Amino acid sequence: MSTFGVNIFIRNEDKVLLIHRTDFDIWALPGGGIDHGESVEEAAVRETLEETGLNVSIEKLIGVYSIPKWRSGGDHCVFLECSVISGTIVRQSDETRDCRYFPIANLPAAIWPSHMVMLDDGIQHYNSPLSRTIDMRWPFKEDRKWEDLIQLQKKSGLNVMEFLRRETIP
Repeated sequence: MSTFGVNIFIRNEDKVLLIHRTDFDIWALPGGGIDHGESVEEAAVRETLEETGLNVSIEKLIGVYSIPKWRSGGDHCVFLECSVISGTIVRQSDETRDCRYFPIANLPAAIWPSHMVMLDDGIQHYNSPLSRTIDMRWPFKEDRKWEDLIQLQKKSGLNVMEFLRRETIP
């Protein structure tokens, strides 16, 4: 069954907030899955608080993104621009090793590929919401766990970005 999630774009002047994941050595947008019985808005606020320590309000819909060749029949994401209403950045949590603002002109090299597409869209300030399909594929024929992808990367001897380019981007 397809998965549905949210990703959050938080901009502070010429900087954007990213999290450094604990499972992969890669930067990403805050966000995650929408829980059963939870609205998109509730998931966005919850995931942002869990991963960053910040309480946010939703400002606008940037876009809806589909990765139909990802595991479990595809991954679909609502990408929202949010503003911080309270809180202090938490550098580490169960899901993040670090959380910080990066200058838009100097983003880290290792960013989750689909999130780079979303970041580009968020930075461009589109006036109306977008709908995009991202061409990434799950590198297994069968539906396997996320942990299997992490183990495959570790066994490959490649850094995370090289691995993702080789295994998930056609």
